[in-house]
This record gives sequence, C-alpha cells and structure tokens, in this order.
Amino acid sequence: KLQNSVLAYQKRTGSQSNKFGGMTASLKHASHGVLSVIGPFNFPLHLPNGHITPALLAGNTIIFKPSESTPMVAEYMMLLWSQAGLPDGVINLVHGGKEVVRALCKDPLNKGILFTGSYSVGKQLSKIMADHPEKILALELGGNNPMVVWATRKINAAADLIFESAFISSGQRCTCARRLILPNTKDGKKILDRLKKKIQSLSYGSPKDLYY
Repeated sequence: KLQNSVLAYQKRTGSQSNKFGGMTASLKHASHGVLSVIGPFNFPLHLPNGHITPALLAGNTIIFKPSESTPMVAEYMMLLWSQAGLPDGVINLVHGGKEVVRALCKDPLNKGILFTGSYSVGKQLSKIMADHPEKILALELGGNNPMVVWATRKINAAADLIFESAFISSGQRCTCARRLILPNTKDGKKILDRLKKKIQSLSYGSPKDLYY
C-alpha cells in the first residue's frame, strides 16, 4: 500500500508536456480545496481513509464527519494524523447527524462530498447535490450481494462457506452475502437447515455494552 500511495501521489500532483508538431500539450494538477468526507459506521477507522488519503495526496483539505455511532474512533483517527505530523487544519473533525451533512453539501466553501454508506442515504445526497453540479460527489454505496449455491453434495462445506460469507467481521463487509439462492431440492433444504443451526450458534452483544 505504501508503494501504491507513492504512485498515487505522483499521478495526482505531477505535470507533463508533450509536443505535437508545432504545439505543446501540458497536463497539470490543481487541488479542489475543501472536501467533506462522510464516514460509515462499519470499519470506521479504515473505510473513510479510502476517501481521505487520495484527497490529501491531491492537495486538498478535509472536513471529516464520521458516523454518529463511532465518534470515538474518529477522535482516535485525528490523534493518529496529528502524531504523524499532519499540520493543524488539514483535517478537521465535525460530529453530528444529517443536518450537518446537508449544511456541508450547501456550503459554498465546500467543494465536494465523498460518501461511503447506504444506498438510501446516497440517493438523498444525489438529490441535494443536483443543485450543485460544480461540486464533486463520490458515492461508495452498500451492495446487495447474492450468493448462488447450486448442484453440490458438500452440504456442510457449502453451509460453512455461506455462513462465513454472510457473518464475517460481524457482517460489516460490503462484500458479505446479503441474499442466498438455493435450489428447491433435498440438498438445498439440507444446506438451509445446516445454515440455520450455525446461525443459531452466533452470540450477540448488547448495544449497551460499551468498551470505551
């Protein structure tokens, strides 16, 4: 990833000139300014950096609005950026809900919204930003991934694979299975029965259990 970041920096900040006959074509990069990153509740330390890092590499400054469910993770991220030597004001943290996001969308000093989250929220952002075509809108929205299991006699292996795909990382991965398609056969029903038993073995934490 370090090498990828170096290459990304070169692509987003470099310049080049090419001569064509009697003309010279030049390519240069300029930052947009202030970009707002709206973070998700899942993988709250990792996923926002998918927007933050490229934006910083391109010379922009950031307003980071994390999920209301993960405020302390965002605070910790700001501490890490500070310890890494990032100057004050390059990343700015603001907490809040949808009213904050709406304000960021409409603020004339904000040049773009970079969002990772649900399809429904992304759709709302698209409607708001339709009135601001001069601004950047980057949407990374959750999927509805189907898993198709067909013509297999490896009942236990199939059920184990489905279970892992759906519930790994507490089901927070965007690549987790959201739908299951099985044949209406004896083997299909066996897989479903095995899967139900595995699901019943899951232990659930209470939302009241806080670890900070």
